Amino acid sequence: MPALPQSLALFPCCVSASSWPANVLTAHDMLSDIYYHALQVLNQEDADPLQLIFHLGAIDSDAIPLLQAIADDPVGNELQDWLKHTVALMGNIFIALSDYHNNNVQNRSSWTPHEDRKCRIPSGGSLKHMTDQVH
Repeated sequence: MPALPQSLALFPCCVSASSWPANVLTAHDMLSDIYYHALQVLNQEDADPLQLIFHLGAIDSDAIPLLQAIADDPVGNELQDWLKHTVALMGNIFIALSDYHNNNVQNRSSWTPHEDRKCRIPSGGSLKHMTDQVH
């Protein structure tokens, strides 16, 4: 897997208007925060398994719907290259967090996952669906 950048790429210049709509800029800020915080956890030497699950869930249930909303917005046509790149980054960080979680949990004999739904690793199904739509 390629090295992950420290932040998401900025939007390109807006062609159809003087600037991007506020809702699209807010979505970018939220996506940047999700990515940044997930990357920080990934860079920790001993991340808590629940932190990893939290950030996996944030990508699956927050980032992907935001990316879908941008893609569905009329200005989304101008952002196709950015969307492809960002979906790929979110997919790569999702895989890295999943791998880290799997390796980390196997090496921790003291941590026992709860059987409730809150502690299950998200499947990434919505990420796969979004990747298929953008490509």
